[in-house]
Amino acid sequence: MPNTINSGNTGNIPYYAATGTDLSPSPGITYDAVNRVLNIGAINVTRSSFSGGFGYAGMSYQQFHTSAAISSMNFVRGRGTSSSKVKPNNADQLANIVAAGWNGTAPMVGSYIRAVVNGTTSATSMPTEWVFGTHDGTTLEDRVKITKDGVLQANTIAPLSTTDLTLNAIGQIVLGAASKVKITGGSAGQSLTTDGNGNLSWTTVGGSSNQLVNGEYEVVLGSDGALTLPSGAGFGLGESGQLKVNDQASQSLDFRDSAGRGFYTNSDGYTLRSNGNYSWTFTFDGHLALPNGAVIRDTAGLAVAIGASAGNTSQGTQAIAIGLNAGANTQGENAVAVGGNAGNDTQGIAAVAVGVGAGQTSQGTAAVAIGGNAGTTTQGIAAVAVGQNAGTTTQGGAAVAVGVYAGNTSQGENAVAVGVYAGNTSQDENAVAIGGEAGKTTQGVSAIAIGYRAGPTSQAANSIVINATGVALDNTTESSLVVKPVRGVAGASLPAGFKPVAYNPTTGEFIYYDL
Repeated sequence: MPNTINSGNTGNIPYYAATGTDLSPSPGITYDAVNRVLNIGAINVTRSSFSGGFGYAGMSYQQFHTSAAISSMNFVRGRGTSSSKVKPNNADQLANIVAAGWNGTAPMVGSYIRAVVNGTTSATSMPTEWVFGTHDGTTLEDRVKITKDGVLQANTIAPLSTTDLTLNAIGQIVLGAASKVKITGGSAGQSLTTDGNGNLSWTTVGGSSNQLVNGEYEVVLGSDGALTLPSGAGFGLGESGQLKVNDQASQSLDFRDSAGRGFYTNSDGYTLRSNGNYSWTFTFDGHLALPNGAVIRDTAGLAVAIGASAGNTSQGTQAIAIGLNAGANTQGENAVAVGGNAGNDTQGIAAVAVGVGAGQTSQGTAAVAIGGNAGTTTQGIAAVAVGQNAGTTTQGGAAVAVGVYAGNTSQGENAVAVGVYAGNTSQDENAVAIGGEAGKTTQGVSAIAIGYRAGPTSQAANSIVINATGVALDNTTESSLVVKPVRGVAGASLPAGFKPVAYNPTTGEFIYYDL
């Protein structure tokens, strides 16, 4: 006969193969028609009022063996077909256990437990999380999740976009908002205390709600926010120090160790004491009082920097920077920068910059800049600029500029400019300008201008101008000498005492004839 399930021995369901041979009844598959109990091996399915056998109604599992491990129910999920199995994808449900109730016309889901893949699966990885959902009378939504990392998240708003409670694997409890914690009981002003055994209770602290009493001592938080401590009360900080507050005007705050080091206030002001002998005090009138010989040193104990960002980066040994941003970046060894932005960036070894903006950028080794914006930008090696805006921009090596705006722009190497606006612009190398506005503009190579406004405009190279007229005297001819004033005398013969003069163009010598 064909394959059939047919009646067999009493209480069993036998299986007949296609050959018609009556096999032995399937072991362990029985049905008790009287008690309406279906038994499949270790599984019993009974009616709700059944009380025999396992002693439990519904579906039960029984196993009896010596192993500690048990496997009562397994859910296996994959994609594909039974003959061509494929591993599940991210977000696939591996199990879905649903609890439903009859709503009068059909079953209605009241809660569920789902095992959901969370991540990429492989032959060695099946990242999974458990999601618990409930119906709150209006909607059926996710409520609790155990993540693949073992973190418990609880929330009342799906899909867990805002976590109210998280229990981390390390035992930490994280609350999403303070309003999510509420401990009932107690009254306004009471404190939650412990008896030392883990039991909490509401307690009324002695005194008013803003007053802490310990015997005869009171600590009071006033309505204005002020904290009042009893005389001599303190906060202990261990053996190394003590923060002490009292009501004595002469000593209201004391934060010192047993050696006297620390911070305290007294009638002088706010004092920081490094040891028992030396103190820095901020006085009540805003001054900072330092002990005799006190300095601010770098970690090597050699350089000195006083002022915001002074000597901030790469300050050289024994360098000194005083003032806002003075010597702020790469100040050379033994260099001195005094004044706001003085020697600010790349001040050379042994260079000196005194004045706001003096030697500010790329001041050369051993250069000297004294005065506001003196030698401000690219002052050459061993150059000297003294005066407001003297040698301000691109002063050559060994050049000298003394006076307001002297050698102000592009002064050549070894050039000398002394006087207000002397050699002011484009004074060439080896040129000399002495006097107000002498050699003022474009003085040539090795030219010499002496006197007020001597050679003020485009003085020729290798020329000499000596001016005592009080007005401009130019010389635009190379290798020439211009002198004014020279006294003129009328008559055909030399005045008494005068001699004829001659000039040697080869040697440059002047002579007179002793006739």
